Amino acid sequence: VPTARFFVATGTNKFHGKMAIIDDQVSFVSSWNADWLSAYVNSEIGEITWSRERAADLMQRFMRDYNDPSNGVREYTIRRNPD
Repeated sequence: VPTARFFVATGTNKFHGKMAIIDDQVSFVSSWNADWLSAYVNSEIGEITWSRERAADLMQRFMRDYNDPSNGVREYTIRRNPD
């Protein structure tokens, strides 16, 4: 996804939940890690919602966490393969 951006908390506060907002309309909130243990053992939970209002609310919550220095939020960048 060429416009995807990834942010992580590196400060004293850590997050277990994961969140994604797609096209300001689809939102995803989950505790699921993209690994075998989460997929088959840990019984993780998640929510996918098609709602501009929900996506806006999640973005507002993210920005609050992003702007709090104790969270140490940083953007991870990906070296993309042009092929």
